[in-house]
Amino acid sequence: MKIIEVNGLTKKYRKHTILKDINVSFLKSKCYMLIGNNGAGKSTFIKCLIGATHFKGEIIKMITRIGYVPEKVFLPQHLTVSEFLEEVASCKGVDEGLDSFISSNLSKWSILEKKNSLIKTLSKGMLQKVSIIQSMIDDGELLIFDEVLNGLDQDNQHIFFDTIRSLKEEGKTIIVSTHYPKEYLDIVDVILEIKNQSIYEKKVSDYKTN
Repeated sequence: MKIIEVNGLTKKYRKHTILKDINVSFLKSKCYMLIGNNGAGKSTFIKCLIGATHFKGEIIKMITRIGYVPEKVFLPQHLTVSEFLEEVASCKGVDEGLDSFISSNLSKWSILEKKNSLIKTLSKGMLQKVSIIQSMIDDGELLIFDEVLNGLDQDNQHIFFDTIRSLKEEGKTIIVSTHYPKEYLDIVDVILEIKNQSIYEKKVSDYKTN
């Protein structure tokens, strides 16, 4: 089932065209990987999807809840981990089961002991974990992760990959943007390469042979 349809998307910064006449669809329960060189437009495309920047063309969404982890994580330094997650939940209208969600996910990522610690005291890896947790707080139909492996050691990367598998089984659609595509080849269904202002779809099986 199609959850997002992108038609004729074009994005310019002043006179510089980043994306031109993009047409692509995203299906339920699939994992998509965005690849491309620095400056190719991966993060810009994501910003268009979540409505964080203006563009020409149209994006038709059949869903309402989208979770997002940006490439650069900036969290409010003056809040504790628990306070931050509660604020995110409040903004998204989530109340039922919140305490259980927070405790189980902090435990899953081995940072339950940091529940009452200030954000400013966390390491880069811990910040990344909290950012991943907040993206799932409203049980979104689409989860978008931009270079999410940054700051995660190998063990926690495996936790993230297992999380993606579970999310797919629950019917979620996943988009990951990365410069390290080989890390994801066992879990993605479709590769989307952004190159020369366009998007090209590639089969994972074809990419593995490169």
